[in-house]
Amino acid sequence: MGGGLPVSAPPARGADARPASEATTAAFAAHVEEARDIPDEARAAGKLSQTEGRERLSFPSAIFIGKSGERHGVWGFQPAEAYREAALAAGATQTNRGPLTPLDAPQPTPSSGTTPSKAACARPEP
Repeated sequence: MGGGLPVSAPPARGADARPASEATTAAFAAHVEEARDIPDEARAAGKLSQTEGRERLSFPSAIFIGKSGERHGVWGFQPAEAYREAALAAGATQTNRGPLTPLDAPQPTPSSGTTPSKAACARPEP
């Protein structure tokens, strides 16, 4: 099976940004290469397009990776249930029953631990 989608972004660049470590740069390059490797299942489903002369996965597409490395993909526009099923198949657990209210949806996660994202999620109850 081919690779998946990148799961990280390049390091920020700006006046106050620190230079990326060699490990960060190498990890980002590996994610970029993986994103260019169209999974066989997506190719078989015809869910790819061309951008600037390169093949790309159709947007939106997602690959959920389980703890053992198994991949569960959803290619192109699909019902939300297809994404939910793929996430559950990869080991995700559902924490709510039904849709969230707008005030319940944005919650900080360990990977979104920046001060601005935590501030955006901290809101008073109505």
